[in-house]
Amino acid sequence: MWREKTFRFGFVLVLAILVLCVCLPWIVPQDPYTQNLEEISRPPSFSHPFGTDFFGRDLFTRILYGGRSSLTIGLVVTFFAVAIGTIIGMISGYFGGRIDAALMRFVDVMLGFPRLFILLTVIGFTRPSFGLMLVVLSLFSWMEVARVVRAEVLSVRERLYVKSAVALGLNRRRVLFRYIFPNILGPIIVSATLMIGSVIVIESGLSFIGLGVQPPDASWGTILNQGFQDLAGAWWITLFSGLAIVVTVIGFNLVGDGLRNVLDPKTGERES
Repeated sequence: MWREKTFRFGFVLVLAILVLCVCLPWIVPQDPYTQNLEEISRPPSFSHPFGTDFFGRDLFTRILYGGRSSLTIGLVVTFFAVAIGTIIGMISGYFGGRIDAALMRFVDVMLGFPRLFILLTVIGFTRPSFGLMLVVLSLFSWMEVARVVRAEVLSVRERLYVKSAVALGLNRRRVLFRYIFPNILGPIIVSATLMIGSVIVIESGLSFIGLGVQPPDASWGTILNQGFQDLAGAWWITLFSGLAIVVTVIGFNLVGDGLRNVLDPKTGERES
């Protein structure tokens, strides 16, 4: 993997962001919730590299703490969405027939609803919270993974080693998880890596409009919303929070593209 330039560059970006956010207590001494009315809306300086917000809070600290929220949501939602999509896709692709038809029509119905509209409706009629956003995003983000997994299972189940396992009388559960699942793991990992970036963008959008992480807790979307209120006078708030989102999404997408090139050599040959 390290020989793949795309993966290497994306991995370095993601690793740097994770280290900054996870090791925050040992990096910055400022409290992200402490207000200093004497330093309201200060531009970037030596003492505050990213400036301060409208309450005098250090923006660098806020963005790192916000990264914890955004990355946690991206990783947790991706884990559950990929788990749901993998199970449904494996069942659908392996058993086929009416089970496959019923599950795929259910997936088509779920894909037919605008995901953002559903998210806004569900979260808008309830009290926005961190946990609710995790649940809603997980329940409406698994469909694409299910279709990818189903397609891979349809291909793998026709291979000789799977047919040999079935002919030997092995039960279906063992065939699925012993012989099929390890051989479709590559596309699943790639889909999961690419999904993290899209989930972070969705979470940032929900927090931007006030339906995600709630103040005084920080996320990149809430910080972006604060800077948008005075775009000309406090440009640094919007700039640095927006850059955090862009760099993180690019990093995960590069990792996903690199993994795809490594795990599927034919794809890399076509692109080159």
